[in-house]
Amino acid sequence: MKNITRNFAAAAVSFTLASVSSLAIAADSSKPIVIPTHNWSSQVVMAYVIGGIFETMGNNVEYVPADTQAVYEAIRNGDVTISHEVWQSTFGVSFYNAMAKGGIIDAGTHAAMTLEEMGVPQYVIDDNLCPGLPNWEALANCPEVFATADSGGKGRWLEGPQSWHGTQMPERLAGLGLDDKYMVKFAG
Repeated sequence: MKNITRNFAAAAVSFTLASVSSLAIAADSSKPIVIPTHNWSSQVVMAYVIGGIFETMGNNVEYVPADTQAVYEAIRNGDVTISHEVWQSTFGVSFYNAMAKGGIIDAGTHAAMTLEEMGVPQYVIDDNLCPGLPNWEALANCPEVFATADSGGKGRWLEGPQSWHGTQMPERLAGLGLDDKYMVKFAG
């Protein structure tokens, strides 16, 4: 038991010394690592998690609000250091355009899948206000259920900020044959 305790203590001291010495040499620049924050909570949380990791390594970190489309040019130009969340469906064009100009790399992908689906309130299905739901094709027969004072008599499709989606959602409605019955309302 004495040997195990002594070996454990020696390992702990060695690990502590290695950690402290690597912290001392990790900060290779006084210039801050600039991490963008966007307007959705998972991205902001991860920005601070990543920033915290850099800070434990001895680096300075700065967080800046950034436009989701312009951030890749900001990286390319050296105003932002890293962007950790690129949704190909909404930011892919901006990302790949910046990559093609040089000065920005794709440092890797992960297995997490993004889904951008249509959703309706559960009560619409439960109360049979739009018979045939959850099959999306039923939406063609009940746009009035989703109409609002500002939708011009059409059903309203509420979507995230237009800066994320551009014309993708109106094009999706057109592709589904619903554009004559629904309009897209982008969030601010």
